[in-house]
Amino acid sequence: MREVIRDPAKTFRCPRCGAPVTYKGRGRRPVWCSARCRVEASIERRGNAIVGVKPEVVKVVSPTARLSDWEKERRQEIERNLDRDAVVDMVASRPELLMDVLARVKEQRLSADARDRQILSDAMMRTAHTVSPEIVEQAVTSPRPSHKRDVSEWVTLLNELTMQLATGLLYNRDLPTIDDPMRNLVDHYLQRVDSSKH
Repeated sequence: MREVIRDPAKTFRCPRCGAPVTYKGRGRRPVWCSARCRVEASIERRGNAIVGVKPEVVKVVSPTARLSDWEKERRQEIERNLDRDAVVDMVASRPELLMDVLARVKEQRLSADARDRQILSDAMMRTAHTVSPEIVEQAVTSPRPSHKRDVSEWVTLLNELTMQLATGLLYNRDLPTIDDPMRNLVDHYLQRVDSSKH
């Protein structure tokens, strides 16, 4: 089998007679220059099959299926000219690209450690505050809807916290983060227990 890679920068020639093959811009790109060459090639293939001669098969490969030298050179040129700053400028100036990046960050960062997520969240909050301070301020100051948890929910959450502390799923580096909330929890709990005894 002989592969012919169609290079968009060059004229493609008929595998049978060598004449240029024209493409009118619609449908599949033709392999043959004319109906005559296509029919004669078909007859030749059938005749070869009858007498047992292995025909030469010409496979035309589009540039998207396999990269031609022309396309490889173009891609390398684009990669050379498209440095990190150019990519950042492109993403920053096109909201749809930025939304795609944020969606990808959301997918990938869910499994990142707490410190990396905190760094990313802080940077995003600073950027949001710079871009639209009034919306961020409104989001921070607006009252959030309260949800009173059922006692069974608290039991489940506290049991989960206990299990994570006991098994080491809650890392030592994260313990300082929960110090104050845990002290407040224990203090308020003991106050309520004492007051209910009196």
